[in-house]
Amino acid sequence: MVHLNSFNDIALTNGSRAVMTGYVYSAQYVMETLKQHTNCDISTEEFETAIYTELSPPSLSLVEPWGMDFQLGVDYSGLRYGGNGTHHLTNRSLCIIPNGGCNQTDFPPDPNGCIALIQLLPSNDCPLINKAINAEQAKAAAVIFYNHINRTALITSRVRGAGWFPGEPLLTIPALAASYSLGSTLSALSSARVDLQANTKIQIVSSFNVFCETKEGNASNLIVAGAHLDSVPEGPGINDNGSGSASLLEIVVQWYGLGLVPVNRIRFAWWGSEEVGLIGSRNYVRGLTPGELGNIAMNLNFDMLGSPNYYIGVHDGSTAVKAQQGSSVITTMFEEYFNYSEVNYILIDLIAGSDFLPFIEADIPAGGLAAGAGSIKGVEDRALFGGFANAAYDPCYHQFCDTIDNINTEALGSMASAAAYVIQKASQTADLRAFLQAPLTVHPHQTQSSCEIE
Repeated sequence: MVHLNSFNDIALTNGSRAVMTGYVYSAQYVMETLKQHTNCDISTEEFETAIYTELSPPSLSLVEPWGMDFQLGVDYSGLRYGGNGTHHLTNRSLCIIPNGGCNQTDFPPDPNGCIALIQLLPSNDCPLINKAINAEQAKAAAVIFYNHINRTALITSRVRGAGWFPGEPLLTIPALAASYSLGSTLSALSSARVDLQANTKIQIVSSFNVFCETKEGNASNLIVAGAHLDSVPEGPGINDNGSGSASLLEIVVQWYGLGLVPVNRIRFAWWGSEEVGLIGSRNYVRGLTPGELGNIAMNLNFDMLGSPNYYIGVHDGSTAVKAQQGSSVITTMFEEYFNYSEVNYILIDLIAGSDFLPFIEADIPAGGLAAGAGSIKGVEDRALFGGFANAAYDPCYHQFCDTIDNINTEALGSMASAAAYVIQKASQTADLRAFLQAPLTVHPHQTQSSCEIE
């Protein structure tokens, strides 16, 4: 808990451990601890990231053919990266955009400052950013995306390319999400005119990843074991993800304290800017040469290991979009530890939501652990792990109360021990790549969704 207490102090001093607040101090703490207790090669990797801030809540109201104020969070909401600047749009007409807005020809040639109204289609016809940029280039004043008839929740997507990189487009005009009820009503009113206000900011800032690489071990069988070090701006992020970062840091300290020497080289990684779209890990993977990518045998990821109303979650490699075989073997390594320790666990998907994703997309086997975020615990998990059914696994997920008091030390101890076991086993496996391709039996556990972790 020493490292977690240090992260907590950093967050209390700086407001959070986000990219623009306490992240740098968290990284400095990690590097100073590594210098004091290890002889690994410590390095950083800088990158640029786009930071979005909603300076004040948006507003949307109907002024013609009658007056009506719509309800924020129910009828509509702002979209992350949906605009840059202060916009006061009054008495604007609506342009009803057909075909999802994926083509520039969907937009009128002379929009005259209208607000583009686009219905989202059930299929992912094209990325949201493409639609929004088409609207901006067509000289629309703003864009409203409303649900298709079968969707009830407002979308929460980022209006930005996945894993934004410098040079990729960012939106200037406001972008809002709207319910099907609101969107269909507005589209049916031929004379509808609305007021829309938005006040947002997008800044391009520098951040960095931190690495600690063992000097020993086969560099052609590299194990990248990582955890994201940043928090959201709204809170200290002690569970998300001080728990994973602190566990990884202590594993490294204990590794060197015990004098362990790996057969396969390990690169321990503390990722930056995970909370704004896995930017640090995406930048790392994208920046590798084909040869450097080929040297990575596997990735391990540890994100939220101390959730107060926890489950013990092992990522299920069979759900990965690529590298299923090797990822499934990694799953069995964690299962081996929990079965031997007689600790209950469940399998959770390996699809999205954390820093394993860029490795999976690069066809590199990956796996890891998580203890649950903001979704609701069912009676089945209560029977396995105790706690409270019909309550969030982490009721302080992405909130100001994610402090040192938000950690379940029993869960954290089990998770950190499992992480240490798998890291050590992988590092000592002489023919690691052959091991990762070994035949497997079918998992007896049912896999649950965990895509909300990010």
